[in-house]
Amino acid sequence: MNNKLLIYCDGGFGNRFNSLISGLTLAIKLNYKPVVYWPTSNACRASFNYLFTDFTEFTEVKPNPDNYCNIFHMPSLGTNKFYNLTTISSFSKIKELARGRDILFVCCLIPSFIMGELHEEFLVAKDMIRFEESLVSEAQKCITENTSGSYFGMHLRKTDFGREAMTQSLEKSFRDAVVQNPEKSYFICSDDKSTEVDLAKYSNVFRFPKTSYTRKYKDGLPWSGPRGYIKHSQGQDLAYNVERDSENVRQAIVDILILSKSSILIKNTGSTFLDVAHLLKGKF
Repeated sequence: MNNKLLIYCDGGFGNRFNSLISGLTLAIKLNYKPVVYWPTSNACRASFNYLFTDFTEFTEVKPNPDNYCNIFHMPSLGTNKFYNLTTISSFSKIKELARGRDILFVCCLIPSFIMGELHEEFLVAKDMIRFEESLVSEAQKCITENTSGSYFGMHLRKTDFGREAMTQSLEKSFRDAVVQNPEKSYFICSDDKSTEVDLAKYSNVFRFPKTSYTRKYKDGLPWSGPRGYIKHSQGQDLAYNVERDSENVRQAIVDILILSKSSILIKNTGSTFLDVAHLLKGKF
């Protein structure tokens, strides 16, 4: 294991997790040493070692793309010299492109060949990942205190999602299910506190009482827009006007863990947060 696969995790937690588990999977298959680059930003202020145990090496030193075979899903780190991951459909192509060089890997959505061709390695990578123990304990405590059996779970993403009609429909469906099935238990989580508090008023609904929620990075601007409508203090073009402090991210992971142990009421909304909950089913 002489070569290194540097896994660049950026954006919100869901995007970062997708890059993490995909990169670990590739490293296992290639027999490369995985190293995680996890810079903090307005979308995720929590550092890697604040969220995870030391199951793999990580660094906060920004890499130089000139020193790697760059496999990205989009331009990153100020370089346009990369192989586009969206055009790669097999592991053999990754191996061909790398040619024994160190790899710098960036993705926000898990490539289909990772889940298919490399499914066995993917499961090993999933088993490797270890969240900081207090997060797991908090999730279990919340479940134990609120239900003694199985429960249904719903995630409603509201702040920067930009899909208001769909979210309103999901909220109505959830409310209807709760009212029509008073004997069943439900878990609700959202990036909007008022939504959580309102839905948790029902006696058969519980939530994890977070103290930090997503807020705007720049007041007075909409939650989202075309890339570049807002600038980060370090100069990057942003498409989402979000600020998630370290506690917000930690508490969101507790939500994910509780959600992952539920019968999740919806498969896909386009939110990577919900995707992670589905991926983690059966892990905790």
